Amino acid sequence: MFLLRFFVYSNLLISIVAGILVYGFSTYLESEKSLFYSLVVFGATLFTYNLHRILRLKDLQLDYSNRHLWIIKHPSILYLLATAGLCISCFFYFVHFFSSSSLIILGGVGLISASYAWRIKVNRKALRELPYVKIYLIGISWVVVCFVWPILHEQLRITDYWQILLASFLYIFAATIPFDIRDFRFDSPDQKTIPHLFGEKNSKLIGAISLILSFVLLAWNSTDFLYNELVILAYLGMLCLIILTRQKNHELYFSLLIDGWIIFFGLAFYIF
Repeated sequence: MFLLRFFVYSNLLISIVAGILVYGFSTYLESEKSLFYSLVVFGATLFTYNLHRILRLKDLQLDYSNRHLWIIKHPSILYLLATAGLCISCFFYFVHFFSSSSLIILGGVGLISASYAWRIKVNRKALRELPYVKIYLIGISWVVVCFVWPILHEQLRITDYWQILLASFLYIFAATIPFDIRDFRFDSPDQKTIPHLFGEKNSKLIGAISLILSFVLLAWNSTDFLYNELVILAYLGMLCLIILTRQKNHELYFSLLIDGWIIFFGLAFYIF
């Protein structure tokens, strides 16, 4: 059980998910650098997510989730993996992708990611604590790094992929809603998260509608997606997970099952 918790709570799983997502899409773009995209995003995610945990260590309380209790007991693991992730990401980025334009794009996302958990001086709030923005920052950041960046680096027209970009945002958006439901007790009502605005049941309905719209956009882009078994699995599985979401679900329901299920969305592009 320790190994499973280590794999999930140390953010190794979500980093692998992000790496597979960009690997699948860059393969879909027929890029020769798919593996290197994956390694950069894997390392950047490992660094960023563990940085978030490090910055919020002082805010964690013993009555929080099993994940928080694990983090409180193993802060050295966070520091080690954050450092490893930064080194991996920087090495493969500067060797294979360095350019002023990509540095601006990724640097901007990195700044947003750091500010997401770091309380800035204005009202001493992190970006995630500002009203309405939490879930949208996550979705936009993932889409920019895993989809927009490869398109631009491969010198393709971003307008040719707008359906995929919007579909991907809606999929990540839907997958993030259960985490807002989980965090309902801990997030301030001032954050105006979707569960605070619409309640738990309506939040799940919003997630389901987002998934349906996402699927329609993919099918609009290419009807071949309708015959992709992994696409069907990615959507039906995520729909079931959203419907079955409860505030009191075990932490691994969210951080293992829901986060892990996004892998199928990435793999769907790989076998397309």
